Amino acid sequence: MNAWTTTIISGLVFVVTFMQWRTAHTRILLDLFDKRSVAYNGVVDSMLSTFMSGDMVVADTSFPRRDDLPDDGEMYVISKDGELLVKRALWIDVGVLEWKSDNPEFAAIRVEGDEINRVKIIGKVVWLWRRTH
Repeated sequence: MNAWTTTIISGLVFVVTFMQWRTAHTRILLDLFDKRSVAYNGVVDSMLSTFMSGDMVVADTSFPRRDDLPDDGEMYVISKDGELLVKRALWIDVGVLEWKSDNPEFAAIRVEGDEINRVKIIGKVVWLWRRTH
């Protein structure tokens, strides 16, 4: 009888310990996700062909780190003159960057040298959510 009791108690302790670990682990992951990401649903016609009006993007706000430059061809949520935009970064030359829309009807934002800091990078686009209805 003692052997069964010990086995049952050990099993219950294991289950409780696992549940506490899983809860703590999930909380840590959600905290990291919450602190490093931002959802943006202001995608407009400037990115048509890649996004549709009303799509939501999730941006990794851990980028940029200190002195990081945007990767060529990648999409970012940026802030220019207080307006949030989703644009693609295209390096034209050394020190010359264009924030380009995927829709050719919209003009690119060209920045050079010190002007590059005039456009603030909010985060790198890592995920898209599209409504189906």
